[in-house]
Amino acid sequence: MLYWAQYAVVRVVAFFMLGILFAVYIPFHTSIRQIWWFSLGSVISYLVLSAVLKKATFVKYNLLLSVGSSFVFATLGYLCLVCANQTTFSDHISNFQNVEAYTFVVTDAGEEKAKTTRYLAQISAVKDSLWYSATGKMYLYVSKDLPGLDYGSTYLIGGQLQRLSGPMNPGEFDYQRFLSYQNIHYQQFVREPPLLIKARPPSFTISSFGLEMSNWAKAVFEKNIKHEQERGIALALVLGIKDGLNNEIKNAYSASGAMHVLAVSGLHVGIIYLILSALLGRLQSGTVGRWIFALLVLSVLWIYALITGFSPSVLRAVTMFSFVIVARAINRKSNIYNTLAASALILLFFNPYLIMSVGFQLSYLAVFGIVFLQPRIYDLLHFDTILIDKVWEITAVSIAAQLATFPLGLLYFHQFPTYFLLSNLVVIPGAFALLILGILLLLFSWAPMLAALIGSVLEAVVSVVNRVVFWIEGMPIGRIDDVYITVIESGFIMLLTLSIAILFVTRRVKVMYAIFSFSLLLCISLLIRSIHNGQLNRLIFYRINGHTAVEWISNERSVLWSDDQLLHDSEKLYFNVRPNRLKCGVHKTTAYPFKRLDTGIDIAMVAKKSILVLRDIHKETNFGKKPRVNFLIYSGDCRRSLKWVVERFDFDLLILGGDLSVWKAEKLRGQSAELGLSFYSIYHEGALEYEI
Repeated sequence: MLYWAQYAVVRVVAFFMLGILFAVYIPFHTSIRQIWWFSLGSVISYLVLSAVLKKATFVKYNLLLSVGSSFVFATLGYLCLVCANQTTFSDHISNFQNVEAYTFVVTDAGEEKAKTTRYLAQISAVKDSLWYSATGKMYLYVSKDLPGLDYGSTYLIGGQLQRLSGPMNPGEFDYQRFLSYQNIHYQQFVREPPLLIKARPPSFTISSFGLEMSNWAKAVFEKNIKHEQERGIALALVLGIKDGLNNEIKNAYSASGAMHVLAVSGLHVGIIYLILSALLGRLQSGTVGRWIFALLVLSVLWIYALITGFSPSVLRAVTMFSFVIVARAINRKSNIYNTLAASALILLFFNPYLIMSVGFQLSYLAVFGIVFLQPRIYDLLHFDTILIDKVWEITAVSIAAQLATFPLGLLYFHQFPTYFLLSNLVVIPGAFALLILGILLLLFSWAPMLAALIGSVLEAVVSVVNRVVFWIEGMPIGRIDDVYITVIESGFIMLLTLSIAILFVTRRVKVMYAIFSFSLLLCISLLIRSIHNGQLNRLIFYRINGHTAVEWISNERSVLWSDDQLLHDSEKLYFNVRPNRLKCGVHKTTAYPFKRLDTGIDIAMVAKKSILVLRDIHKETNFGKKPRVNFLIYSGDCRRSLKWVVERFDFDLLILGGDLSVWKAEKLRGQSAELGLSFYSIYHEGALEYEI
């Protein structure tokens, strides 16, 4: 039986998180002052209520006090999120309309992209006719032809800030919202070197020291691991540096269910904790020994966080384990769920936007699954052979973590790795070995010959793990792809899984009602969505940089027309077109290139609608009688004036293509409005969805 009184901190965190989610999705305040007064009023009301009922029968008013305290914590969660939103600050860069120049401080070491290096910058001042102090974070994309920026240094640069835009195609990943949860709202592409105003001060800071440690560790790996692919995986697995990972490696590890190994997080911190427990476990026999063990383990874990450059995922995991370690040092019988909830409360208090982080959600769900389910799954089978027993133990961990996290995996990644059990039997022991070897490599980096030997062994282990992962990826039905569920459906699956787990533990028949209810709600949601998708009949004119693409979706099937180059660009199709197909339940798709005429025009007939794309059309082209088309797309290749186009074509809707340049799109939009044309700018508004 579950006794909720034992989980006081869990309940506090649950309502604190509920308040944060209300602030994210259903904000009702109009100012920070309003929510401050509202929060203060709720706290005072609860204190008064507690004082009035102090001498009354506690059981009689227990429910009233519980509701009051829950409301207070929800209100505090709401207030915490509002205060964390930097756009509400009066000096935030969003409050300046005509920024001509600005100064900024570089706050990270930079991340290499294909043609640029991306730096996170903290704005310190802006020029808006006059110079003003300002705050706000942004991304700077600096061309690789320019000198790199130094961490901690202050620079001056001219030009207006570019506000991040939302998704331009239906179902596309909302990068703007993703970065807004990190308080990043602007970006700029830098083609001229910024002016250095102030170099990084020589004073010691933990962040700068952590960055230096991370750079030193990276240099050690680069020196002692020769092959690029193995070095990239070792850097990702041990230090969390993913610059050396290409899409082929990421797809292979994702397909095999081993992607969590490449993201330094709770698994890696847990492995280090287990290693230290095996080495120092005897110290825990007494009270003093428990504290010595706790101090040693905490020191090692935080040093590891320092070496990884205080990666957010590592900080989250180390904080979680720190609470567990301290709780065990104080009292071995402490409730592990309250301990985990306390660590989540601290993290959310300092950064409430973490609740929207996929890593945060997956980490805590995985740990909950391992703590709650793994011992019970492990007890189902017993083996006398130590090796088989250890294999079953790892398998139980994999099953528990997968059961807890697969609803989010389906929601965010639209896939399920079929052979996750097989891959984890290799990658988890491999992660053990690689972490040990990686730490040894850093410890003995002062001895060149020994470091080279350890690096060679580490490289060999990475190679073996890598081959196994690629072999698993190549197996038939290696993963279930193109699964689409909504947030609500993911919630139903989570509740259904939790209900089954509770039934498994408590054996109470009443839990069957919850299982039946959540199953019914999930089936109803899936049925409604399937009926809706079956009735779809629409044209989508996509917004894809450098390309023109039109797709007809009807009855869960689609036909795509585009330029030939896009049809062979699987990456752009994956990110720009595939999300909408998943959302619309498309099971079968075909693709054709536009038919190119000698006059420099592309044509297509889609769902009895005529589409004409103006490319490099000849100026002398004269059809005699105006061709009648439903949709006329003015592409980036067209060099004819809009007046010339209107004189020669008769159309229902003019579409300004997404492949236009900035100045040309602005010019054509203005001219279209002046001429009174019926038009739609894909460049400005994003994809056009036209119901047939």
